[in-house]
Amino acid sequence: MKITHKLLLSSCLLLGVTVAPSQVLAGPFVPQGPFVQPAPGSGIPGPKNVPGKEYSDRFDKDTQEPPVSDPEKNIYWDGNGGRQDAFDYSGSRAGDTDPAREVDALANHGDALFWDVIANQAALLFSTGSTTLLLPGDSRAAVYNASPAYNQLGIHEKSVLVEPIGGGIDFWAKPPQIDQAGVNDLDGLEVWGLDPAGPTPNGADADMYSLLEDPTINGTRTSVWYYNGGVSTSYLNAAQIAAAINRPDIVNLADIIDLDGLMVWDGVNIGQWDNGDAILFSVMPIDANLDGIITPNINGGDIDGGEIWSWQFGQPLAQFLNHGGHLWDTAFNVRQATGAVNENIDALEAVATPEPSSFLSLLALGTLGAASTLKRKLKSSKSDEN
Repeated sequence: MKITHKLLLSSCLLLGVTVAPSQVLAGPFVPQGPFVQPAPGSGIPGPKNVPGKEYSDRFDKDTQEPPVSDPEKNIYWDGNGGRQDAFDYSGSRAGDTDPAREVDALANHGDALFWDVIANQAALLFSTGSTTLLLPGDSRAAVYNASPAYNQLGIHEKSVLVEPIGGGIDFWAKPPQIDQAGVNDLDGLEVWGLDPAGPTPNGADADMYSLLEDPTINGTRTSVWYYNGGVSTSYLNAAQIAAAINRPDIVNLADIIDLDGLMVWDGVNIGQWDNGDAILFSVMPIDANLDGIITPNINGGDIDGGEIWSWQFGQPLAQFLNHGGHLWDTAFNVRQATGAVNENIDALEAVATPEPSSFLSLLALGTLGAASTLKRKLKSSKSDEN
């Protein structure tokens, strides 16, 4: 059943979800709800009904009033403008001498609906990102600034977008819902965790993350880090990501690739890339032919940043995500599909409940409990097949 905007809006109104609020109450983090549990289907719960939401901004900041720069900080958001500090990854990587790096992707090691979004049984959440907001000295600045599809910053870059399983892209959450103090460029997203039970980040679950530029630390360019107990360890490196993409025509791809959007399924040995593991990911744009500009939407040409790949351990090559009735390959025109000013895909996540009629019936019967008690106990429906 293809969900229509009218049906979705009607369902959200019955649930008390405000899809595009005309008034958002400012204040600290306050759990919203009623919370639902993630389950494959065409229903799309609104931000207030999905617990455990975290995001990172570019550049990283905290939740003081007004917010101040805080490298490697991510933030809880309640869907009504309230927010609270979550994890700070600074100082967690042994041998890293830079205390002020920039987070540009968030995930949990067992992302809910991971296999379902790959199977087009859950809605895809994502953001688009400006490539002009780089760390000082980034060698890509000249190329990105010269590329019209990348050198602007609009409402889409500050928001979370959604693609239903039937296709068509719309806003899922706008800046007033995400952060009362405003969003500059949302570049990392994690949902379906636990809401904080106090002033400390005791519910934060973004234990997988990536850093802008995938910097070399201890001789290795790490693309994905695993964070546990205040310590970060390398989970996947840039050479592995480059090999999975398989673009031998791009010189030194492993030295320039930069993972940008992320979902993770880490099966048994948490924190180790091995049997049963898989990721969904995007990368920053790459000037493949070295002509000084990114030319989007040509398969086999520049990597334009609008691609989304899925890759499983044991598979030699990553595959383009097939979702919403199309491939998320280079030829797919992200700007045309979204109305965004940038082609680059940033944060990645997934949301779903059963189709609206079933969902509302379950809610009326009280069979949908608070997802804050669920965490990752509910395995994604396809995990046993992989």
